[in-house]
Amino acid sequence: NIEIEPLNGYKVLRDLVVDHEELYSKLKRHKVWLEPFEENTDFKEEDNLAISRSHECILCGICDAVCPVLLVDSSFGGPLTLTRYYKLVFDPRNKRRQESINLLQSIKPQLCTHCMNCSYACPKRLMPEALIRGEEALLLERGLIQKPAGGFDFLSF
Repeated sequence: NIEIEPLNGYKVLRDLVVDHEELYSKLKRHKVWLEPFEENTDFKEEDNLAISRSHECILCGICDAVCPVLLVDSSFGGPLTLTRYYKLVFDPRNKRRQESINLLQSIKPQLCTHCMNCSYACPKRLMPEALIRGEEALLLERGLIQKPAGGFDFLSF
């Protein structure tokens, strides 16, 4: 049997149609946009490959709807916001890169349990969990967060 229902965590407007306004407000609140330098900067093919998945997000919200952490902790940015944030902290063309890293710390990627629900549910197969893991590694490397305890890391191969 297949069950079809509106996305979890969103206000239902009608039938299966949900309101994405809160999602867009959250993206605005966390400044999820790139601000380029005035002059052109070198941009290598490797840089593009590293951030291309983040650019391909279609803002459907399915990843947030299946995230167990968002159900219990609203301070967690969620897979969608963190996927969109990935390009901000790893794209060398972002003039606000350091500010983006500081803001990333405030949306707590370390709260991710790495359950992979978001990656399994993503219709574009962007693997948000892997992007979140990269953001966590960056913050750990810079000493901005402590290594999280628990989660599903014991399942990593």
